[in-house]
Amino acid sequence: LVLSMPLGAVDLPLDQAATLYTGLMTGKRWHFPVEGVRGDLGPSPASTLLISEIRTADDRLIYRAEGASVEVGKPLAAQQTADILHNVVRWGTGRRAHEAVHHDGALLPVAGKTGTTNQYRNAAFLGYVPQGEKRGRPTLGEGPVIGVYVGYDDNRPMTHGSLRIAGAS
Repeated sequence: LVLSMPLGAVDLPLDQAATLYTGLMTGKRWHFPVEGVRGDLGPSPASTLLISEIRTADDRLIYRAEGASVEVGKPLAAQQTADILHNVVRWGTGRRAHEAVHHDGALLPVAGKTGTTNQYRNAAFLGYVPQGEKRGRPTLGEGPVIGVYVGYDDNRPMTHGSLRIAGAS
């Protein structure tokens, strides 16, 4: 355990960071079956999901991922983490995401964390969209965790003149 890990002191691939945030924000870890030519191969070792469902042009369901969750944290700790990261979006570096997510005309509360590496070489945002809100605070549920990463393949800085690309961008 590295105490400065939440500040970005540990290198994590984006899918692992999203999995970590899923546990922090929901208190759950997810497993999805892996289906192949020979049928169900059992639970996936990864808990990330790239495709939740596939539908035809006439909206007929062809495939839907069915997952199972395991509790990995206390609901109160998850709610407190959601509150902290919701404030990052409302008042801090993530405020550009505050009014960015709508569903059926309603603004959804976003919680998340921005990140920028030294010399603006990489930028990221890890966010969570809870299912609802009570008294102005996000409520926990089955909402998605989204990870976004930008950077050049050759690791050069994302700068041009006075322009700097950061996680808050």
